[in-house]
Amino acid sequence: MNPQGRADPVAEAARTGGAPAGAPPRRRTGDERIAAVDGLRAIAVAGVIAFHFGLGVRGGFLGVDLFFVISGYVITRLLLTEWHRTGSIAWGRFWGRRARRLLPAVLALLVVVQVWLHLGALPELRSTTDAQTVAALTYVSNWYAIFAGVSYWGALTSGAPLTHLWSLAVEEQFYLVWPLVLIAVLLTVRSRRALAVVAAAGAVTSYAAGALLFHGEGADRAYMGTDARSGALLLGVLCALTLTRTVPAPDGSWDRRLSPGRRAV
Repeated sequence: MNPQGRADPVAEAARTGGAPAGAPPRRRTGDERIAAVDGLRAIAVAGVIAFHFGLGVRGGFLGVDLFFVISGYVITRLLLTEWHRTGSIAWGRFWGRRARRLLPAVLALLVVVQVWLHLGALPELRSTTDAQTVAALTYVSNWYAIFAGVSYWGALTSGAPLTHLWSLAVEEQFYLVWPLVLIAVLLTVRSRRALAVVAAAGAVTSYAAGALLFHGEGADRAYMGTDARSGALLLGVLCALTLTRTVPAPDGSWDRRLSPGRRAV
Protein backbone atom coordinates (compact mmCIF):
# COMPACT_ATOMS: atom_id res chain seq x y z
CA MET A 1 0.00 0.00 0.00
CA ASN A 2 1.10 3.55 -0.65
CA PRO A 3 0.50 6.40 1.87
CA GLN A 4 -2.94 7.04 0.31
CA GLY A 5 -4.03 3.47 1.05
CA ARG A 6 -3.93 2.36 -2.60
CA ALA A 7 -2.13 -0.72 -3.83
CA ASP A 8 1.35 -0.01 -5.12
CA PRO A 9 1.25 -0.92 -8.86
CA VAL A 10 4.95 -1.88 -8.92
CA ALA A 11 4.60 -4.22 -5.95
CA GLU A 12 1.36 -5.63 -7.38
CA ALA A 13 3.01 -6.32 -10.73
CA ALA A 14 5.88 -8.10 -8.98
CA ARG A 15 3.44 -10.19 -6.95
CA THR A 16 1.38 -11.27 -9.95
CA GLY A 17 4.24 -11.70 -12.40
CA GLY A 18 3.20 -8.67 -14.42
CA ALA A 19 -0.47 -9.64 -14.74
CA PRO A 20 -3.15 -6.92 -14.42
CA ALA A 21 -4.73 -6.48 -11.01
CA GLY A 22 -7.41 -9.09 -10.41
CA ALA A 23 -6.05 -11.41 -13.10
CA PRO A 24 -4.34 -14.71 -12.32
CA PRO A 25 -0.50 -14.57 -12.25
CA ARG A 26 1.13 -14.86 -15.64
CA ARG A 27 2.16 -18.43 -16.33
CA ARG A 28 5.91 -18.81 -16.53
CA THR A 29 7.74 -21.64 -18.25
CA GLY A 30 11.21 -21.04 -16.80
CA ASP A 31 12.80 -19.83 -20.03
CA GLU A 32 12.39 -16.13 -19.32
CA ARG A 33 15.53 -13.99 -19.38
CA ILE A 34 17.05 -13.17 -16.00
CA ALA A 35 18.57 -9.68 -15.84
CA ALA A 36 21.04 -10.61 -13.08
CA VAL A 37 22.36 -13.53 -15.13
CA ASP A 38 22.78 -11.29 -18.17
CA GLY A 39 24.78 -8.93 -15.97
CA LEU A 40 27.06 -11.74 -14.83
CA ARG A 41 27.57 -12.76 -18.47
CA ALA A 42 28.65 -9.21 -19.27
CA ILE A 43 31.18 -9.27 -16.41
CA ALA A 44 32.56 -12.60 -17.62
CA VAL A 45 32.95 -11.40 -21.20
CA ALA A 46 34.51 -8.11 -20.08
CA GLY A 47 37.07 -10.00 -17.99
CA VAL A 48 38.10 -12.22 -20.91
CA ILE A 49 38.38 -9.26 -23.30
CA ALA A 50 40.43 -7.28 -20.79
CA PHE A 51 42.77 -10.25 -20.30
CA HIS A 52 43.37 -10.75 -24.03
CA PHE A 53 43.96 -7.05 -24.66
CA GLY A 54 46.43 -6.80 -21.79
CA LEU A 55 44.39 -4.30 -19.80
CA GLY A 56 45.85 -5.33 -16.46
CA VAL A 57 43.27 -7.98 -15.55
CA ARG A 58 45.63 -10.91 -15.04
CA GLY A 59 42.89 -13.29 -13.96
CA GLY A 60 40.45 -12.17 -16.63
CA PHE A 61 40.58 -15.57 -18.30
CA LEU A 62 38.63 -16.84 -15.27
CA GLY A 63 35.67 -15.13 -16.89
CA VAL A 64 35.42 -18.32 -18.97
CA ASP A 65 34.83 -20.30 -15.77
CA LEU A 66 32.13 -17.84 -14.70
CA PHE A 67 30.51 -18.20 -18.10
CA PHE A 68 30.55 -21.98 -17.75
CA VAL A 69 28.91 -21.77 -14.31
CA ILE A 70 26.20 -19.53 -15.75
CA SER A 71 25.60 -21.92 -18.65
CA GLY A 72 25.32 -24.94 -16.36
CA TYR A 73 22.86 -23.02 -14.18
CA VAL A 74 20.68 -21.75 -17.03
CA ILE A 75 20.43 -25.08 -18.84
CA THR A 76 19.69 -27.07 -15.69
CA ARG A 77 17.11 -24.52 -14.57
CA LEU A 78 15.33 -24.90 -17.91
CA LEU A 79 15.38 -28.69 -17.66
CA LEU A 80 14.23 -28.81 -14.03
CA THR A 81 11.42 -26.35 -14.65
CA GLU A 82 10.14 -28.33 -17.62
CA TRP A 83 10.40 -31.58 -15.66
CA HIS A 84 8.45 -30.25 -12.66
CA ARG A 85 5.94 -28.44 -14.88
CA THR A 86 5.16 -31.24 -17.34
CA GLY A 87 6.64 -34.44 -15.88
CA SER A 88 8.87 -34.92 -18.93
CA ILE A 89 11.47 -33.19 -21.09
CA ALA A 90 11.02 -32.65 -24.83
CA TRP A 91 14.54 -33.45 -26.05
CA GLY A 92 13.99 -32.39 -29.64
CA ARG A 93 12.61 -29.02 -28.62
CA PHE A 94 15.41 -28.49 -26.10
CA TRP A 95 18.20 -29.18 -28.59
CA GLY A 96 16.31 -27.27 -31.28
CA ARG A 97 16.27 -24.18 -29.05
CA ARG A 98 20.02 -24.55 -28.46
CA ALA A 99 20.63 -24.77 -32.21
CA ARG A 100 18.47 -21.73 -32.99
CA ARG A 101 20.23 -19.74 -30.30
CA LEU A 102 23.83 -20.59 -31.22
CA LEU A 103 24.07 -21.75 -34.85
CA PRO A 104 23.17 -18.49 -36.66
CA ALA A 105 25.97 -16.50 -34.99
CA VAL A 106 28.51 -19.29 -35.52
CA LEU A 107 27.57 -19.69 -39.18
CA ALA A 108 27.81 -15.93 -39.74
CA LEU A 109 31.28 -15.88 -38.18
CA LEU A 110 32.48 -18.80 -40.29
CA VAL A 111 31.20 -17.19 -43.49
CA VAL A 112 32.97 -13.92 -42.67
CA VAL A 113 36.23 -15.73 -41.93
CA GLN A 114 36.05 -17.71 -45.19
CA VAL A 115 35.39 -14.52 -47.16
CA TRP A 116 38.37 -12.91 -45.44
CA LEU A 117 40.54 -15.88 -46.41
CA HIS A 118 39.54 -15.59 -50.05
CA LEU A 119 40.03 -11.82 -50.15
CA GLY A 120 43.69 -11.81 -49.25
CA ALA A 121 44.52 -13.41 -45.93
CA LEU A 122 47.92 -15.06 -45.74
CA PRO A 123 47.85 -18.34 -47.73
CA GLU A 124 49.44 -20.26 -44.86
CA LEU A 125 46.34 -19.61 -42.78
CA ARG A 126 44.06 -21.59 -45.08
CA SER A 127 44.89 -25.14 -44.03
CA THR A 128 44.45 -24.59 -40.30
CA THR A 129 41.45 -22.28 -40.69
CA ASP A 130 39.61 -24.68 -43.01
CA ALA A 131 40.14 -27.47 -40.47
CA GLN A 132 38.96 -25.20 -37.67
CA THR A 133 35.84 -24.35 -39.69
CA VAL A 134 34.91 -28.02 -39.98
CA ALA A 135 35.59 -28.49 -36.27
CA ALA A 136 33.41 -25.50 -35.42
CA LEU A 137 30.50 -26.87 -37.48
CA THR A 138 30.65 -30.13 -35.54
CA TYR A 139 31.34 -28.46 -32.17
CA VAL A 140 34.66 -30.19 -31.57
CA SER A 141 36.90 -27.11 -31.82
CA ASN A 142 38.50 -27.80 -28.46
CA TRP A 143 39.52 -31.34 -29.35
CA TYR A 144 40.82 -30.25 -32.74
CA ALA A 145 43.02 -27.66 -31.04
CA ILE A 146 44.31 -30.23 -28.55
CA PHE A 147 45.11 -32.99 -31.02
CA ALA A 148 46.38 -30.67 -33.76
CA GLY A 149 48.69 -28.89 -31.33
CA VAL A 150 47.07 -25.48 -31.83
CA SER A 151 48.02 -23.71 -28.62
CA TYR A 152 45.36 -21.50 -27.05
CA TRP A 153 47.95 -19.34 -25.32
CA GLY A 154 49.74 -18.73 -28.61
CA ALA A 155 46.55 -18.24 -30.64
CA LEU A 156 47.44 -14.71 -31.72
CA THR A 157 50.62 -15.90 -33.44
CA SER A 158 49.73 -19.42 -34.52
CA GLY A 159 47.64 -18.48 -37.55
CA ALA A 160 44.50 -20.04 -36.09
CA PRO A 161 41.75 -17.37 -36.02
CA LEU A 162 38.97 -19.69 -34.79
CA THR A 163 40.68 -21.12 -31.71
CA HIS A 164 38.41 -19.10 -29.43
CA LEU A 165 35.47 -21.33 -30.39
CA TRP A 166 36.85 -24.04 -28.09
CA SER A 167 34.70 -22.85 -25.19
CA LEU A 168 31.50 -23.01 -27.24
CA ALA A 169 32.42 -26.59 -28.18
CA VAL A 170 32.80 -27.51 -24.50
CA GLU A 171 29.35 -26.11 -23.75
CA GLU A 172 27.69 -27.88 -26.67
CA GLN A 173 29.22 -31.21 -25.71
CA PHE A 174 27.94 -30.68 -22.18
CA TYR A 175 24.46 -29.84 -23.53
CA LEU A 176 24.41 -33.18 -25.35
CA VAL A 177 25.37 -35.29 -22.33
CA TRP A 178 24.02 -33.58 -19.22
CA PRO A 179 20.29 -33.63 -20.11
CA LEU A 180 20.52 -37.41 -20.61
CA VAL A 181 22.20 -37.82 -17.22
CA LEU A 182 19.61 -35.58 -15.56
CA ILE A 183 16.62 -37.48 -16.91
CA ALA A 184 18.23 -40.85 -16.16
CA VAL A 185 18.69 -39.89 -12.50
CA LEU A 186 15.23 -38.38 -12.16
CA LEU A 187 13.59 -41.41 -13.77
CA THR A 188 15.46 -44.00 -11.72
CA VAL A 189 15.64 -42.49 -8.24
CA ARG A 190 13.36 -39.45 -8.66
CA SER A 191 15.54 -37.43 -6.29
CA ARG A 192 17.08 -34.02 -6.81
CA ARG A 193 19.40 -34.79 -3.91
CA ALA A 194 20.78 -37.74 -5.86
CA LEU A 195 21.19 -35.48 -8.88
CA ALA A 196 23.16 -33.05 -6.71
CA VAL A 197 25.43 -35.87 -5.55
CA VAL A 198 26.08 -36.87 -9.17
CA ALA A 199 26.86 -33.26 -10.13
CA ALA A 200 29.13 -32.70 -7.12
CA ALA A 201 31.02 -35.93 -7.76
CA GLY A 202 31.39 -34.99 -11.42
CA ALA A 203 32.72 -31.54 -10.52
CA VAL A 204 35.31 -32.94 -8.11
CA THR A 205 36.39 -35.53 -10.69
CA SER A 206 36.67 -32.88 -13.39
CA TYR A 207 38.81 -30.54 -11.31
CA ALA A 208 41.04 -33.43 -10.26
CA ALA A 209 41.41 -34.44 -13.91
CA GLY A 210 42.34 -30.87 -14.81
CA ALA A 211 45.10 -30.80 -12.21
CA LEU A 212 46.50 -34.14 -13.36
CA LEU A 213 46.32 -33.22 -17.03
CA PHE A 214 48.01 -29.88 -16.41
CA HIS A 215 51.03 -31.56 -14.89
CA GLY A 216 50.98 -34.56 -17.22
CA GLU A 217 50.03 -33.18 -20.63
CA GLY A 218 50.30 -29.41 -20.39
CA ALA A 219 48.21 -26.29 -20.03
CA ASP A 220 46.34 -26.58 -23.33
CA ARG A 221 45.04 -30.07 -22.59
CA ALA A 222 43.89 -29.04 -19.13
CA TYR A 223 42.43 -25.72 -20.28
CA MET A 224 40.48 -26.86 -23.34
CA GLY A 225 39.51 -30.47 -22.59
CA THR A 226 35.83 -31.04 -21.90
CA ASP A 227 36.67 -33.54 -19.18
CA ALA A 228 38.80 -30.97 -17.36
CA ARG A 229 36.42 -28.02 -17.83
CA SER A 230 33.07 -29.62 -16.99
CA GLY A 231 33.62 -28.85 -13.30
CA ALA A 232 32.49 -25.25 -13.69
CA LEU A 233 29.41 -26.29 -15.67
CA LEU A 234 28.52 -28.75 -12.92
CA LEU A 235 28.90 -26.02 -10.28
CA GLY A 236 26.22 -24.20 -12.25
CA VAL A 237 24.10 -27.34 -12.07
CA LEU A 238 24.40 -27.28 -8.27
CA CYS A 239 23.33 -23.62 -8.25
CA ALA A 240 20.25 -24.52 -10.29
CA LEU A 241 19.36 -27.39 -7.97
CA THR A 242 19.61 -25.01 -5.01
CA LEU A 243 17.74 -22.07 -6.52
CA THR A 244 15.01 -23.70 -8.66
CA ARG A 245 11.69 -24.58 -7.04
CA THR A 246 9.88 -27.88 -7.42
CA VAL A 247 6.57 -25.98 -7.67
CA PRO A 248 6.04 -22.38 -8.78
CA ALA A 249 5.66 -19.56 -6.28
CA PRO A 250 2.34 -17.65 -6.04
CA ASP A 251 3.67 -15.14 -8.58
CA GLY A 252 4.45 -17.95 -11.04
CA SER A 253 8.21 -17.77 -10.54
CA TRP A 254 10.27 -20.96 -10.40
CA ASP A 255 13.18 -19.25 -8.64
CA ARG A 256 13.85 -19.25 -4.92
CA ARG A 257 14.68 -15.86 -3.42
CA LEU A 258 17.78 -15.30 -1.33
CA SER A 259 17.50 -12.81 1.52
CA PRO A 260 20.42 -11.54 3.65
CA GLY A 261 20.96 -13.82 6.63
CA ARG A 262 18.35 -16.33 5.42
CA ARG A 263 18.41 -19.56 3.49
CA ALA A 264 16.90 -19.90 0.03
CA VAL A 265 13.11 -19.78 0.35
